[in-house]
Amino acid sequence: MDPRFYHDTVKRMENAGVESEYIQGWVGGFMGNPMREEQRLTEAYKAGYAAGEEGKGDGFEAWRAGAEVSSQASDAVAVAAAPASGGVSGEPS
Repeated sequence: MDPRFYHDTVKRMENAGVESEYIQGWVGGFMGNPMREEQRLTEAYKAGYAAGEEGKGDGFEAWRAGAEVSSQASDAVAVAAAPASGGVSGEPS
């Protein structure tokens, strides 16, 4: 393990505002630690773990872009499902 690469990569992720779950996964994968128990796994952690195992220091950029697109899609679905009247369902407006 190259301590400089490890430190620089974690600092870059922190400065870029990468989700802490991704960073924790990356550290675990990079260090060769076993993956978390199943009930504590998140998509961010799994993506970080995979990038860390591969020794990728820039995998967070692609994951972050994909996560933002996914988040925007979820927001759009939530807005589309919201009632148009602004009132409680079943009450007259």
